[in-house]
Amino acid sequence: MADPDITILKSGKVHGRIEQLMTPATELKDSTELGEFNLPDDKNDAIHVLVAKPHHVKILCAVVGIDDILRMNIDERDSVMHLKQAIKESIGFPFQWSELKLYVAKVNNAHWLRSDNPGVSKLKAGEISREIKRMMTDVAEMKGEHELSEFHFTQVEAGPSGRQLHVIVDLPAYSKAIARYART
Repeated sequence: MADPDITILKSGKVHGRIEQLMTPATELKDSTELGEFNLPDDKNDAIHVLVAKPHHVKILCAVVGIDDILRMNIDERDSVMHLKQAIKESIGFPFQWSELKLYVAKVNNAHWLRSDNPGVSKLKAGEISREIKRMMTDVAEMKGEHELSEFHFTQVEAGPSGRQLHVIVDLPAYSKAIARYART
């Protein structure tokens, strides 16, 4: 059985330009078995290209003290650490990505937080409502070493839709002060 995360673009001798090898016609189907190919065993001038397909997800983040909702496109196989790094780059404030605290934005651990929830408006203004505070617990904190797929952002029946938020981002205190200053 073929691995759905792997695509073989082309197998053959290297001639001229390598992009000639990468065409839609040479992409294999998920059902293609590697054994169907007579790949050379010991040829030094042969190339076999295996490419892992990215599984990108759109993660919507509400940041304490920032008016905009961040839309992060990231591979679900990346870790929370990678999401923190992407958020840090997107925000542009001077802090270390490791200082961010991310929380799964689920109301009562069941439903995704909606962007029209009154607590989200307060959150954007730098205030944390009781409902949001209940989501920001040690249990709900997304630890850096965890893979994003563990949080089920992509499940069709349970995954977030347009008005649903996935992650609450808590900035370091001094960055919250910068955000507060920027709003005035």
